[in-house]
Amino acid sequence: DNMRTDGKARSMMIANAISGTEKSHREILETIQTPLAFVLGLNDEGINGDYIKSLNYANCKRFYELETGHAAFVEAPATFNQLLRIFVWKVWKK
Repeated sequence: DNMRTDGKARSMMIANAISGTEKSHREILETIQTPLAFVLGLNDEGINGDYIKSLNYANCKRFYELETGHAAFVEAPATFNQLLRIFVWKVWKK
């Protein structure tokens, strides 16, 4: 999956990571007030799901785990879209 990532995105991520000017993903996720939901592919070789689930999120509303790889929205679009609809409905119905 990572070899199919746009080359510009890879170079930007690496440049930001080594520049020291960007906030860490942990800091952002632990302070952001935007409601979040995560769809974790259980067969994703590039993401450590246990690590993702261990973070102390400020506003994570849902974790979903699917039998997919990295691109759950491509591998299981109907399920992904249904989860997205549920999340959006629960967040915006308040």
